[in-house]
Amino acid sequence: MESQHEAPTEPIVADKNVSSVKSRKPSPQVKPRRGNPVISFLLFVLGIMLGILATLLFVVFGAHDNTPLPSVASPQNMSLTVQVESTYLTQLVSRELTTAGLPGDISNVHVTLTGDDRVVVQGDDTFNLFVTSVTRPFTVTLQPTIQACQPHVHVLHADLGTIPVTTFATNYENLINQKIQQKGSNLPSGFTYCAVGVRTAPEALYFTYLATPMS
Repeated sequence: MESQHEAPTEPIVADKNVSSVKSRKPSPQVKPRRGNPVISFLLFVLGIMLGILATLLFVVFGAHDNTPLPSVASPQNMSLTVQVESTYLTQLVSRELTTAGLPGDISNVHVTLTGDDRVVVQGDDTFNLFVTSVTRPFTVTLQPTIQACQPHVHVLHADLGTIPVTTFATNYENLINQKIQQKGSNLPSGFTYCAVGVRTAPEALYFTYLATPMS
């Protein structure tokens, strides 16, 4: 009896590649993280505060009083005196304060002419700090003098509240001097004028000129 030998059957081997493909799940998409709006706002406010602090440090450490210039005595043979009244000075200094670099709105400006040849300008400055309106008093001390035959004012000191702001003085000086010198240029023609003296009185500022006839 012949024994029937059956052909050995090969075991079915699953295709690893196929099974791995079937079992692989799609990877979830990574969503970009959005910044926290609260942190962004806080960083923005911090940047503004650092900017203000840097400005204040520059003003405080860069602020210093200017040295008074030598006073000029009026000659005995004075020829002509130009009077600048305190009302005109008040209008002049209040108009030029904002354009000279003092921030905000200027109000309640008044001028005091002292006996030691000083002009003291006082008033209020209202400006916005973040969302708050702040009002601080300011004081500017001027010295009237003569330079190169021209009337001149020299800023000695300036305060905004308790902060010295004398660093803005150069531009302010130039603006006021242009106006005062324009007033002196309206003198009668036919003469060469040279400012030689200045004095203050409670009601006005006086500049003395020598007039030389033109040949």
